[in-house]
Amino acid sequence: MGVGDGPRGGSGRGEHLMEERMAETPGIGAQAPADRAGTRVPLLWSAGVAVVALATYLWLTPHVGSETDGSELTLVLAVGGVPHPTGYPMYILIGRPFCSLLHAMGASWWYAANAWSAVGAAVAVFFLHALAARLVPASSSLGRGARFAIALLPAGLLALNPIWLNEATLAEVNSWHVAWVVGTCLLCFALTCRLLETGAGRPPGKGAAVGWGLTCGLGLAHHLTSVIFVGPLTLALGWALARSKRWSFALVVTAIAGALAPLASYAYVAYRAFRPAPFQWPLLEPSVESVWSHIRGARFGFFLGHFAPAEAQRALLDAWMYPFLIGGFVVLLLSAWRASIAGRTFLGGAIGAAALQGLFVLNYGVVDPAPYFLPLLVVGLLGVPLAAAFIAERVRYAYMLGVLALAGLMLLAVPSVRGARTRMTRLNYVESRVRAAWAAIPFREAIVLWRDDMYVRLRAYQLLDGEKPGLYVENPNMLTWSGPRHAFEKRFGFDPLAQLALRTDADLAFVPMNVKRLTQVPVVDFMEVLWMTGGSTNPP
Repeated sequence: MGVGDGPRGGSGRGEHLMEERMAETPGIGAQAPADRAGTRVPLLWSAGVAVVALATYLWLTPHVGSETDGSELTLVLAVGGVPHPTGYPMYILIGRPFCSLLHAMGASWWYAANAWSAVGAAVAVFFLHALAARLVPASSSLGRGARFAIALLPAGLLALNPIWLNEATLAEVNSWHVAWVVGTCLLCFALTCRLLETGAGRPPGKGAAVGWGLTCGLGLAHHLTSVIFVGPLTLALGWALARSKRWSFALVVTAIAGALAPLASYAYVAYRAFRPAPFQWPLLEPSVESVWSHIRGARFGFFLGHFAPAEAQRALLDAWMYPFLIGGFVVLLLSAWRASIAGRTFLGGAIGAAALQGLFVLNYGVVDPAPYFLPLLVVGLLGVPLAAAFIAERVRYAYMLGVLALAGLMLLAVPSVRGARTRMTRLNYVESRVRAAWAAIPFREAIVLWRDDMYVRLRAYQLLDGEKPGLYVENPNMLTWSGPRHAFEKRFGFDPLAQLALRTDADLAFVPMNVKRLTQVPVVDFMEVLWMTGGSTNPP
């Protein structure tokens, strides 16, 4: 009789030994959080949370453009152009039909583009709630309702953060990037559960490899910093594959093949370089070198190597980012031991990605770095469900603590919503000032120069509203680059920077005066018109 032989009833010593070994092995024989009978939080419940978030964001979404990249992104979504590097092809290719549909239903292009960000933000909240609910340990005695409520905490802390609200209600690429980050984390956790925990579903094969590659490709085709998360999370999956003895070179090749389809969307940038839309990033030229430079963001390389947020951004980070980051990661590191082996494997990859993201942000010297901290924030918030579950199982009347926590979220909503409404008022004021100054230009044909990123808004008035088509609108900064400079010279017959020495950024203020000196065509310094028609764009 062999070691495993025993009575037909299945109670032999061999089977008992096998059960004991499975129980002693971390993660083996344990139910995955998603499959624990009667406690799994349905995705439909998480979708309900996302719908509430979307309704809130659409209520707070302004019907005008923002003061930063919003005007440019709105215009390229409307006309099918290419925005600033790295081009964000998936954002444009999927966002343009969405915005066109909303516009056909009566929404302005400005509101449609802002609403596209709101949808991305709601998707991020959906993924975060679903992931948080599944991170509650399988061994926990908490029921479905408790897990749902616990998952509301990290979802709410993200959804109501003022930095996040800004990205969720204005035309920017960051809400969809964070949605990708959290969705990829959810997929990574689900796959590691299937690899390392019994009862979590069939182990992933080539179909899952294609899905993982497709997901990674989607992220890289939207925002190149996605590589920061692709690497560590893929390593975590590779470790899980090796531990479960399912790693193979064929899976790697399959995943790479899956990534190629979304990455092919970068061909759109090349297409537009040689066949320009009515508006796109002016420095994208019809050459392979220019396309490659645009895709890899080479023109922004001078930002690397330092950290230089504006004062307003420093105050925003001090109040609404650093405290949540520090507290979140302390809780995460102290609570990670509560996770299953699949959870710890996934969290190891996520924490590694967060560390790389932090290094990148602190060495990327843009004046508005706050959005780049958001992927860090969502990783830090993953410790909340682990800590909350630990407390809920050990503290008497823990539901009272839960009620207090949810009440705290409601209190957080007050300043966040008030700030969003104040921003909406300010943007409406800015729009009225720009509109008034634009209407005050008396010429049918003229050169209009505005040294501000919002110069694109004037182009939008021309292309989307058909206003003042005879005016040439440009930012003097762009004229320092060869492409726009040569295009100007070809149109007007002279070099706009002739006999002008530009040593510092402040010298760009002399460009309008220099152009006036060289031509008989009326030249308008739009900043002067703003002041003459009522002052700056800052509300009183």
